[in-house]
Amino acid sequence: MAKTSICHVLTLLLTVTARDVLSQRHVELSNTNTFDSGAGAGAGGLQQCHAGELSLTLFNKSYANVTGAYCLDGSPAGYYIHRNESSNDWVVFLEGGGLCVEAIDCWVRALGDHGTSTVWAQCTNGTNTFDADARNPFVGINRVWVRYCSGDTWSGTSDTPNPLLGDLITAGHLIVKAVLDSLLLDQGMATGDKLLLTGGSAGGIGTMINADFVSENTPDSLQVRMQLLSARTHTRTHTRTRRQHHCTHTRRRRSKHTK
Repeated sequence: MAKTSICHVLTLLLTVTARDVLSQRHVELSNTNTFDSGAGAGAGGLQQCHAGELSLTLFNKSYANVTGAYCLDGSPAGYYIHRNESSNDWVVFLEGGGLCVEAIDCWVRALGDHGTSTVWAQCTNGTNTFDADARNPFVGINRVWVRYCSGDTWSGTSDTPNPLLGDLITAGHLIVKAVLDSLLLDQGMATGDKLLLTGGSAGGIGTMINADFVSENTPDSLQVRMQLLSARTHTRTHTRTRRQHHCTHTRRRRSKHTK
Protein backbone atom coordinates (compact mmCIF):
# COMPACT_ATOMS: atom_id res chain seq x y z
CA MET A 1 0.00 0.00 0.00
CA ALA A 2 2.85 2.37 0.89
CA LYS A 3 4.53 1.87 -2.46
CA THR A 4 1.21 2.38 -4.25
CA SER A 5 0.58 5.61 -2.34
CA ILE A 6 4.05 6.92 -3.12
CA CYS A 7 3.53 6.15 -6.82
CA HIS A 8 0.20 7.98 -6.78
CA VAL A 9 1.74 11.02 -5.08
CA LEU A 10 4.66 11.12 -7.53
CA THR A 11 2.28 10.75 -10.46
CA LEU A 12 0.13 13.60 -9.13
CA LEU A 13 3.15 15.86 -8.64
CA LEU A 14 4.47 15.10 -12.12
CA THR A 15 1.05 15.71 -13.61
CA VAL A 16 0.65 19.07 -11.87
CA THR A 17 4.17 20.14 -12.86
CA ALA A 18 3.67 19.14 -16.48
CA ARG A 19 0.33 20.91 -16.72
CA ASP A 20 1.76 24.10 -15.18
CA VAL A 21 4.65 24.11 -17.67
CA LEU A 22 2.34 23.46 -20.60
CA SER A 23 -0.09 26.17 -19.48
CA GLN A 24 2.74 28.70 -19.45
CA ARG A 25 3.91 27.50 -22.86
CA HIS A 26 0.38 27.94 -24.29
CA VAL A 27 0.45 31.55 -23.12
CA GLU A 28 3.86 32.12 -24.71
CA LEU A 29 2.80 30.50 -27.99
CA SER A 30 -0.41 32.51 -28.15
CA ASN A 31 1.61 35.71 -27.80
CA THR A 32 3.98 34.76 -30.62
CA ASN A 33 3.08 35.99 -34.10
CA THR A 34 5.55 33.94 -36.10
CA PHE A 35 7.79 30.97 -35.45
CA ASP A 36 10.33 31.59 -38.19
CA SER A 37 11.53 34.29 -40.54
CA GLY A 38 10.41 32.63 -43.75
CA ALA A 39 7.49 33.03 -46.12
CA GLY A 40 5.08 30.39 -47.33
CA ALA A 41 4.76 27.25 -45.21
CA GLY A 42 7.92 27.96 -43.31
CA ALA A 43 11.65 28.28 -43.63
CA GLY A 44 14.82 27.41 -41.83
CA GLY A 45 16.61 29.82 -39.52
CA LEU A 46 19.75 31.78 -40.18
CA GLN A 47 22.12 29.02 -39.08
CA GLN A 48 24.07 27.48 -41.95
CA CYS A 49 24.09 23.68 -41.87
CA HIS A 50 27.16 21.65 -42.75
CA ALA A 51 27.35 19.72 -46.02
CA GLY A 52 25.10 16.68 -45.95
CA GLU A 53 23.10 17.83 -42.92
CA LEU A 54 19.35 18.29 -43.01
CA SER A 55 17.95 21.76 -42.35
CA LEU A 56 14.79 22.42 -40.35
CA THR A 57 11.76 23.82 -42.13
CA LEU A 58 9.51 24.92 -39.29
CA PHE A 59 5.96 25.86 -40.22
CA ASN A 60 5.01 29.42 -39.43
CA LYS A 61 1.98 30.21 -37.31
CA SER A 62 -0.33 31.11 -40.18
CA TYR A 63 0.41 27.87 -42.03
CA ALA A 64 -0.07 25.84 -38.84
CA ASN A 65 -3.39 27.57 -38.24
CA VAL A 66 -4.62 26.76 -41.75
CA THR A 67 -3.43 23.15 -41.83
CA GLY A 68 -3.76 22.19 -38.18
CA ALA A 69 -0.17 20.93 -38.19
CA TYR A 70 0.55 21.29 -34.49
CA CYS A 71 2.68 19.34 -32.06
CA LEU A 72 1.13 18.17 -28.79
CA ASP A 73 1.85 21.44 -27.00
CA GLY A 74 0.46 23.66 -29.78
CA SER A 75 3.81 24.59 -31.29
CA PRO A 76 3.99 24.30 -35.10
CA ALA A 77 5.24 21.10 -36.67
CA GLY A 78 7.86 20.90 -39.40
CA TYR A 79 10.43 18.71 -41.09
CA TYR A 80 14.12 18.41 -41.84
CA ILE A 81 15.23 18.34 -45.46
CA HIS A 82 18.35 17.98 -47.57
CA ARG A 83 17.73 19.01 -51.16
CA ASN A 84 19.70 17.65 -54.10
CA GLU A 85 18.76 19.73 -57.12
CA SER A 86 20.27 17.15 -59.49
CA SER A 87 17.95 14.37 -58.28
CA ASN A 88 14.26 13.85 -59.01
CA ASP A 89 13.90 11.12 -56.39
CA TRP A 90 12.68 11.59 -52.83
CA VAL A 91 12.60 9.69 -49.56
CA VAL A 92 10.36 10.81 -46.69
CA PHE A 93 10.96 9.18 -43.30
CA LEU A 94 8.37 9.43 -40.51
CA GLU A 95 10.11 9.35 -37.15
CA GLY A 96 9.03 6.82 -34.52
CA GLY A 97 8.93 7.09 -30.75
CA GLY A 98 6.05 5.25 -29.09
CA LEU A 99 2.68 6.84 -28.37
CA CYS A 100 0.49 8.34 -25.67
CA VAL A 101 -1.28 5.58 -23.74
CA GLU A 102 -2.66 7.75 -20.94
CA ALA A 103 -3.03 11.49 -20.46
CA ILE A 104 0.06 11.72 -18.28
CA ASP A 105 2.09 10.10 -21.09
CA CYS A 106 1.07 12.96 -23.37
CA TRP A 107 1.82 15.64 -20.77
CA VAL A 108 5.31 14.32 -20.13
CA ARG A 109 5.92 13.82 -23.85
CA ALA A 110 4.85 17.40 -24.57
CA LEU A 111 7.77 18.68 -22.50
CA GLY A 112 10.40 17.13 -24.81
CA ASP A 113 11.29 16.90 -28.48
CA HIS A 114 8.59 14.27 -29.11
CA GLY A 115 5.90 16.75 -28.11
CA THR A 116 7.16 20.23 -28.95
CA SER A 117 9.11 21.84 -31.77
CA THR A 118 10.44 24.57 -29.49
CA VAL A 119 13.52 22.48 -28.66
CA TRP A 120 14.37 21.26 -32.16
CA ALA A 121 17.81 22.07 -33.53
CA GLN A 122 18.18 23.90 -36.84
CA CYS A 123 20.47 21.24 -38.35
CA THR A 124 20.69 17.48 -37.92
CA ASN A 125 22.10 14.28 -39.31
CA GLY A 126 22.20 10.75 -38.03
CA THR A 127 21.22 7.29 -39.15
CA ASN A 128 18.65 5.83 -41.53
CA THR A 129 17.61 7.90 -44.55
CA PHE A 130 19.13 11.15 -43.25
CA ASP A 131 22.66 9.81 -42.79
CA ALA A 132 25.22 11.74 -44.84
CA ASP A 133 27.49 8.69 -45.00
CA ALA A 134 28.36 7.72 -48.57
CA ARG A 135 27.23 4.16 -47.80
CA ASN A 136 23.68 5.38 -47.37
CA PRO A 137 21.83 4.39 -50.58
CA PHE A 138 19.67 7.51 -50.23
CA VAL A 139 22.49 10.00 -49.78
CA GLY A 140 22.31 11.25 -53.38
CA ILE A 141 18.59 12.01 -53.44
CA ASN A 142 16.26 14.45 -51.72
CA ARG A 143 15.94 13.36 -48.08
CA VAL A 144 13.19 14.40 -45.67
CA TRP A 145 12.95 13.50 -41.99
CA VAL A 146 9.58 14.35 -40.42
CA ARG A 147 9.86 14.81 -36.65
CA TYR A 148 7.28 12.95 -34.55
CA CYS A 149 5.63 15.30 -32.07
CA SER A 150 1.96 14.25 -31.97
CA GLY A 151 2.11 11.04 -29.91
CA ASP A 152 -0.66 9.42 -31.99
CA THR A 153 1.24 7.17 -34.45
CA TRP A 154 0.63 9.82 -37.13
CA SER A 155 -3.12 9.20 -37.13
CA GLY A 156 -4.66 12.20 -35.33
CA THR A 157 -6.97 14.54 -37.20
CA SER A 158 -7.84 17.09 -34.51
CA ASP A 159 -6.51 20.63 -34.78
CA THR A 160 -8.04 21.83 -31.53
CA PRO A 161 -6.90 21.31 -27.92
CA ASN A 162 -8.41 18.26 -26.22
CA PRO A 163 -9.57 19.10 -22.67
CA LEU A 164 -9.32 15.42 -21.72
CA LEU A 165 -5.59 15.62 -22.50
CA GLY A 166 -4.95 18.88 -20.71
CA ASP A 167 -5.57 20.91 -23.90
CA LEU A 168 -2.98 19.00 -25.91
CA ILE A 169 -3.41 18.45 -29.65
CA THR A 170 -3.11 15.15 -31.54
CA ALA A 171 -2.74 16.03 -35.22
CA GLY A 172 -0.37 13.44 -36.68
CA HIS A 173 -2.22 12.91 -39.95
CA LEU A 174 -2.67 16.66 -40.39
CA ILE A 175 1.10 17.04 -40.01
CA VAL A 176 1.67 14.49 -42.77
CA LYS A 177 -0.78 16.36 -44.99
CA ALA A 178 0.90 19.71 -44.30
CA VAL A 179 4.37 18.30 -44.95
CA LEU A 180 3.20 16.73 -48.21
CA ASP A 181 1.68 20.02 -49.39
CA SER A 182 4.86 21.90 -48.47
CA LEU A 183 7.09 19.43 -50.31
CA LEU A 184 4.90 19.56 -53.42
CA LEU A 185 4.38 23.31 -53.52
CA ASP A 186 7.56 24.73 -51.97
CA GLN A 187 10.31 22.14 -52.41
CA GLY A 188 9.75 20.92 -55.97
CA MET A 189 8.59 17.38 -55.27
CA ALA A 190 5.65 17.86 -57.65
CA THR A 191 8.03 17.42 -60.59
CA GLY A 192 9.80 14.43 -59.06
CA ASP A 193 10.00 10.93 -60.48
CA LYS A 194 9.96 8.65 -57.42
CA LEU A 195 8.92 8.95 -53.78
CA LEU A 196 9.62 6.44 -51.02
CA LEU A 197 7.50 6.93 -47.90
CA THR A 198 8.96 5.06 -44.95
CA GLY A 199 9.25 5.10 -41.17
CA GLY A 200 10.22 3.07 -38.14
CA SER A 201 8.25 1.93 -35.09
CA ALA A 202 5.44 4.48 -34.62
CA GLY A 203 6.64 5.99 -37.89
CA GLY A 204 6.19 2.60 -39.54
CA ILE A 205 2.61 2.48 -38.32
CA GLY A 206 2.17 6.04 -39.53
CA THR A 207 3.55 5.06 -42.91
CA MET A 208 0.95 2.33 -43.25
CA ILE A 209 -1.84 4.62 -42.05
CA ASN A 210 -0.96 7.45 -44.44
CA ALA A 211 0.25 5.51 -47.50
CA ASP A 212 -3.02 5.66 -49.43
CA PHE A 213 -3.49 9.34 -48.63
CA VAL A 214 -0.01 10.21 -49.89
CA SER A 215 -0.50 8.08 -52.98
CA GLU A 216 -3.84 9.67 -53.81
CA ASN A 217 -2.64 13.25 -53.27
CA THR A 218 0.51 13.30 -55.38
CA PRO A 219 0.83 13.75 -59.16
CA ASP A 220 0.31 10.65 -61.29
CA SER A 221 3.79 11.21 -62.74
CA LEU A 222 5.32 10.64 -59.28
CA GLN A 223 5.82 6.95 -58.59
CA VAL A 224 5.04 6.35 -54.91
CA ARG A 225 6.33 3.41 -52.89
CA MET A 226 5.86 2.65 -49.21
CA GLN A 227 8.17 0.60 -46.99
CA LEU A 228 7.57 0.45 -43.26
CA LEU A 229 10.22 -0.57 -40.75
CA SER A 230 9.14 -2.10 -37.45
CA ALA A 231 10.33 -5.04 -35.37
CA ARG A 232 6.80 -6.04 -34.43
CA THR A 233 5.00 -5.38 -37.67
CA HIS A 234 5.15 -7.25 -40.96
CA THR A 235 6.84 -5.55 -43.88
CA ARG A 236 4.48 -4.02 -46.41
CA THR A 237 5.42 -2.58 -49.78
CA HIS A 238 2.98 -0.28 -51.53
CA THR A 239 3.44 0.78 -55.14
CA ARG A 240 1.24 3.31 -56.90
CA THR A 241 1.03 3.36 -60.68
CA ARG A 242 -1.03 5.81 -62.68
CA ARG A 243 -4.35 3.95 -62.54
CA GLN A 244 -3.97 1.20 -59.99
CA HIS A 245 -2.68 0.34 -56.56
CA HIS A 246 -0.60 -2.77 -55.99
CA CYS A 247 0.30 -3.97 -52.50
CA THR A 248 2.47 -6.93 -51.57
CA HIS A 249 2.81 -8.25 -48.05
CA THR A 250 5.71 -10.23 -46.64
CA ARG A 251 5.53 -11.70 -43.16
CA ARG A 252 8.51 -12.82 -41.16
CA ARG A 253 6.85 -16.13 -40.43
CA ARG A 254 5.08 -18.39 -42.91
CA SER A 255 5.72 -16.13 -45.87
CA LYS A 256 2.81 -16.01 -48.27
CA HIS A 257 3.45 -15.05 -51.89
CA THR A 258 0.75 -14.05 -54.36
CA LYS A 259 1.14 -13.63 -58.05
